[in-house]
Amino acid sequence: MPRFQKIGLEKLGAEWHGWLRERYYAAFGVPAPTVEMDSRQWAASRPGLGQWIEVSPPRAEIISPRKIEGAVDELSPHLKSQSLDRRHRYLEEIHPVGEYHFDSEYVVSIERGRVVGRTVAVITPDNCNLTDVGKIQFKSQGPHGRWNYRGGLPQPMRFRGKLGVLSYSVCGMNFFHFLVECLPKLRLFEEAGIEIDQFYAPYQHRYAKQLLELFGVGSEQVIPEAAGRHLLPDQLVACSPISFPRREARQFLFERMAQQPWSQVASGKRKRIYISRAKAGWRKVLNEDQVMAMLARHGFQRYFLEDLNVREQIQLFQQAEMIVGPHGAGLANIVFTPPGAKVIEIGTVYRPFGYFHRLCTQCDHDMVWFLGQAVQGTRKEESHIVVDVAQLEGCLAQQPSRYLVAA
Repeated sequence: MPRFQKIGLEKLGAEWHGWLRERYYAAFGVPAPTVEMDSRQWAASRPGLGQWIEVSPPRAEIISPRKIEGAVDELSPHLKSQSLDRRHRYLEEIHPVGEYHFDSEYVVSIERGRVVGRTVAVITPDNCNLTDVGKIQFKSQGPHGRWNYRGGLPQPMRFRGKLGVLSYSVCGMNFFHFLVECLPKLRLFEEAGIEIDQFYAPYQHRYAKQLLELFGVGSEQVIPEAAGRHLLPDQLVACSPISFPRREARQFLFERMAQQPWSQVASGKRKRIYISRAKAGWRKVLNEDQVMAMLARHGFQRYFLEDLNVREQIQLFQQAEMIVGPHGAGLANIVFTPPGAKVIEIGTVYRPFGYFHRLCTQCDHDMVWFLGQAVQGTRKEESHIVVDVAQLEGCLAQQPSRYLVAA
């Protein structure tokens, strides 16, 4: 079946399911919120029901310039092919402004608050939807979907204790988003002085279970997020969303794992590692064997992260002094690498996202975005890559000599 037909059937199925749900809960559920407010405004107007606690004030942090190597001659024709608006956004991505502005970090504690769904809505006891700590909206018009919920809600499941909300938007989508957008919320609960009994979290993937366990959250403390779930604890605690982690968040992640008895941070071992995507379905380096033959002469070893559990991945990155690999969620493990590592992210002009550049800045790593040639016939953003081996070796040669082994 052609892909567009499959997508069309999926949308039709979602609409049909949403229509049935809307009718059922109109008869047997509870009313959805009709009022929206941000959590700080709501807590100020309801002092007996909620408390808004600022953990960190807003501030700006310096973002280092982005270094670009490899097939840089492909940037100009690619930019010329874009509309003015797309070109402007592309240039902002590859050449970010010198400062990144962080909003306040905070938690909001709500007596008899409720949480709904997977992308989540946080609802107050007076049936107000707090739009800054949840992504779901309740509108009577528009299509049914992950961001819009029409009709009534299922009856809430009540239970005792404090429920902390880790879920937000698509933070459970992959390893990167879970690690940098979800896990650092544990720090916010701690710094706010709130002891959580159970957590509402993305829990469908193995990495989520392993990471939470490593950070002290056992399976008995987790209520997995679900599209039709509606929970009513004695006290609900939600956090400000994390679109990009502050330095404190990175330090929290790094230090918690560095303190583990199995940590390799103080082992004295240092490795040069290449992270392969040969087993992935997209963004593979097609001439990886030639790339690896060159890297091996400089002391690199190849690793497949899907063959390692999360603890083994952390231990690997704790020992890394140089990291090379195509753009992929597994590179988020650089948060566990001691400051000062050299990171080369291999990509194409079709995927300019600066996630790892900004993350390397927060980790005090030195990063290069190395452009390979995108292979036609694949979706451009997810293109496979052919790397110019000589150019990549030249990029390595630009790094301080203590990181190289004579060829």
